[in-house]
Amino acid sequence: MKQTMVKCDDCHAVFVPEQASKEIDPGIEWTFIMCPRCGARYTVTITDAGMRSDLSRIKTLGKTVGKDPKAFKQYQTLRERVKERSTELRSKYNLRR
Repeated sequence: MKQTMVKCDDCHAVFVPEQASKEIDPGIEWTFIMCPRCGARYTVTITDAGMRSDLSRIKTLGKTVGKDPKAFKQYQTLRERVKERSTELRSKYNLRR
């Protein structure tokens, strides 16, 4: 299996990204990748408890979307809610530590 490689914007090191997570506020989790050479961090996602619950539900609904029209509507609604919340959290925390 071929591994994905990324290039650091700061030091230009090429590396295999490994996700790490850190709680940045109570209930707020920051998932990021970090350059092993210079330590630059790149945000993958920022989530809160409600968003993580919605993501779990999306994963479950994704298995039934083709079989149940109601599941598809729920799936779409949850995805839109997650997208909006993701934008809010990224704007609020604006992380690159």
